[in-house]
Amino acid sequence: MAVKYSDATLLAQGANPPGEVRTQDQHGRVRCLTASYTFAASDDSTTSIFIGTLPIGARVLSGAWAMDGGPATAVSYNIGGLNSKSTSAMLGSVTMSSSGTAAFANTSATGFLTPNGSHLLSGIAGAAAAQLPSPFDVYINPAATVSGTPNVKIRIDYVVD
Repeated sequence: MAVKYSDATLLAQGANPPGEVRTQDQHGRVRCLTASYTFAASDDSTTSIFIGTLPIGARVLSGAWAMDGGPATAVSYNIGGLNSKSTSAMLGSVTMSSSGTAAFANTSATGFLTPNGSHLLSGIAGAAAAQLPSPFDVYINPAATVSGTPNVKIRIDYVVD
């Protein structure tokens, strides 16, 4: 039986040139920002629901959205900064018309996966290298009036090197 080695083992042995910086290379720990919220029928495009705060230097890896008792009509939800800011959909958006799950914060699009990659942080002063320069408050921003009272659970996986 042949023994095969993963890229992490080969890198540790110095057999491969270093490439993309990974969490384990910098002793980072994957953390989760989680929250749940039950929408009110009066929540509309002027509503911003505070989820939590990402710390300085955070790189978002992925996001997951689960909704139970979806709205009666399709509604888009932006995930990012306050509704009135240019960063209101920085982490992406999901459109839901019924109960279900969705993924957001596509790291290949936002550049958060690679610390020296391109990023969409242009709305944040001092942002560079796909890392947040200051704590960043995350909000859900519905794009229209939410009909019904759906419950959403949200999870954002991130790392701080």
